[in-house]
Amino acid sequence: AANLVSPSRGLLIFSPVLIFSVAGVFMLIRDKKFTFLDGAIVFIILSHYYVISSITTPYAGWSFGPRYFTDMMPFFIYFLIFFIQYLPEIKTSALKYSFGFLLLLTTSASFFIHYKGATHPDTFFKWNGEPDITEHPEKYWDWNDLQFLR
Repeated sequence: AANLVSPSRGLLIFSPVLIFSVAGVFMLIRDKKFTFLDGAIVFIILSHYYVISSITTPYAGWSFGPRYFTDMMPFFIYFLIFFIQYLPEIKTSALKYSFGFLLLLTTSASFFIHYKGATHPDTFFKWNGEPDITEHPEKYWDWNDLQFLR
């Protein structure tokens, strides 16, 4: 769970838009369009998740966000595309606009979080170093000191 929802390294905390990637997988399965390639990509993501979850230092050292998931981003975006393609097909306009709004909101939040990490040195140097994350791994679950808000 730490790799997904930790306040300092959680994939869904730093990139909440990726929750729609999971929805994309379920839509492919529901519409019976799930191919062997899709299955292979899901297997790669789940295998990668299993491997990174077995690492004994879950805080990923001095880094910003879900560093261990960086290599999986193209695979998540692949499934996100299917969700975005599905949006115009939703028949209920209230549901269509609700999903569209949530997609816009989570995309904006993801952009803001990563923009802060890319442009504000305190999100890296001060958060990782005061106190040092390697000596105080409890910061990994501290909801009062979010790395991207430094």
